[in-house]
Amino acid sequence: MKNYFFDTDVILDISIAREMDIKDSVKYFTAKENNMDCIITRNVNDFKKSIIPVYTPTELLKIIEMQNP
Repeated sequence: MKNYFFDTDVILDISIAREMDIKDSVKYFTAKENNMDCIITRNVNDFKKSIIPVYTPTELLKIIEMQNP
């Protein structure tokens, strides 16, 4: 029998994925695996448990404008 080990990140990922549809899961895990700074979406509510910051396009533009006055 082979033993498999996982950490709390895996448990967190499972709980996050259970609340997303397949398209949102792909977006989330692609962003996570590629160390993205954030996720941009029109529906922020689909990513309520995300550990990655999630912004609407409008919110991101405001952030960029604030950083580059």
